[in-house]
Amino acid sequence: MLQGKTLVFSTVKQFYHMIDTQFKTKILMISSDNGSKFKLLALTFLLQMAFYIKTQLLKLHRKMELWKKKKTLPSLKYCPAIRFHAGLPKSFWNECVLSTTHIINRLPMFNLSWKSPFEILYKQVPHYSNLRTTGCLCFAANVREECKFETIAHKCVSLGYKGYKVFDL
Repeated sequence: MLQGKTLVFSTVKQFYHMIDTQFKTKILMISSDNGSKFKLLALTFLLQMAFYIKTQLLKLHRKMELWKKKKTLPSLKYCPAIRFHAGLPKSFWNECVLSTTHIINRLPMFNLSWKSPFEILYKQVPHYSNLRTTGCLCFAANVREECKFETIAHKCVSLGYKGYKVFDL
């Protein structure tokens, strides 16, 4: 989430360089919801001059169509079930969204000829051996072992896949 409209160009610039570096591809067009941040003539000019990116402003009915798609993202559909099964409080909703998205991006899909989005993007089959149940009991090693009699590991709850997030009980 952007803190202010002044950060739009620098964020787009960072995103452009990340896509260029990691995926060796260029962004050709950015679609906007006609928000004031993209209506700024200077921003449109900078995007076109600096990166040769076209900007496209969407009409109201197209915005509603996109909103309906956002509302029915599969990750949002399964989050309540994952949160309930894990026994996590509502404050961990965002971790459930990230975990669900991580899993869905690795599932083969019919509309992608039974390939996963991960496979399409990275051109390699994802590894499934690192999948863990969100909310399961796990133990995080104590890295500062100053005394022999200190606990070796802490009892935690598994939260996500980005560096194996855990919640220390």
